Amino acid sequence: MKLNDVYELINSNAVANHCRNINHKFNTEELAVLIFRNKKLSIEEKIDLYKELIEKYPDMEVIERINCDYYKSVKTLIQGEIERLTSLMTMFNTLEDDAIYSYVPFYKSTEEYAYEKAFGNIHKTLKEVISNIEEDINEYDDFLMYHIHKKYLSIDYEITAEYIVKDKLSIIVNIDDNKGGMLDIEGICLNIPTPFKKGDILQFSPVSHYRSGTILQGKGIPFVLDWLITWRENFDAYLAKGNCDSSDMNGYGYYAMNPYNYEKKVVYLDHVYDYDSFEYFDYELEGMQRILKAISSLMTGDIDIMLFLHAYEQIKLEENTNINLNWFTKEGLELAGIIQKKNIEKDAKED
Repeated sequence: MKLNDVYELINSNAVANHCRNINHKFNTEELAVLIFRNKKLSIEEKIDLYKELIEKYPDMEVIERINCDYYKSVKTLIQGEIERLTSLMTMFNTLEDDAIYSYVPFYKSTEEYAYEKAFGNIHKTLKEVISNIEEDINEYDDFLMYHIHKKYLSIDYEITAEYIVKDKLSIIVNIDDNKGGMLDIEGICLNIPTPFKKGDILQFSPVSHYRSGTILQGKGIPFVLDWLITWRENFDAYLAKGNCDSSDMNGYGYYAMNPYNYEKKVVYLDHVYDYDSFEYFDYELEGMQRILKAISSLMTGDIDIMLFLHAYEQIKLEENTNINLNWFTKEGLELAGIIQKKNIEKDAKED
């Protein structure tokens, strides 16, 4: 594989097209991180692209960051990642008496890992576990991705290989072990131009988090964008001080779901990770998710607060939704007018 179109390295089609349209330039370090973060390329394709960066692209230093050491040459960093991938792949594929294999699928229908599968499919060889997986893929046609674990019996060591499934074909896109710690190449935060604006209704994959997971295949989880890290004032200057890592490549957004009880849909604000994987939500909003349209319109000034409140109450009534206030502080509930200050003081005395 060749770096013919560097924008194809970006997980999000919306972000990739925007960067292409404005002819944004990425340096060698940024391209290496984009390859690392890519959720579509196989490990073999990534290694080929890393080698092309070393051979054809200019060298540069890597500044010290929160979770990234200083490198005089970015090509040393890239070569280290090639060696890590190659070594783990060799160990993963080597037949050893002291190791077993199992796998955990991620289903499209449930949008969850089926961890219980790991207990019922223990195999001595990689060939056996892959055969088991292929049978399940062909029978159920519900696989979005899966992990294969190689666990050593006499030592506390495990290798995890991550696969995505496309048209029933498996592609190995990542491999890691349980030694822990963030990789240096993973500890680099990028400032990638995006077309997104406050109030946009976007979507993300339920398994797209940092470098693990897969990209969107169809409809993801919708949210209303409230703020993006790249909008921070003087963001490039802040990055130049080494104050960020990949976990900062996020924004804030409003969801129409309750993370503690999925049966009760409510609105809440939270981090949304991997902004380089965001896509526009071009589907019909359903159920309590319809309130996201009202939130978006309120943010952009297309409706006033009165219409928003009426819309919120009407949709909540139609969905028969009870609002969970347990995650708000008493002071916050007072400021919202839900409880009175005297009730706070009374509760404090009772505590």
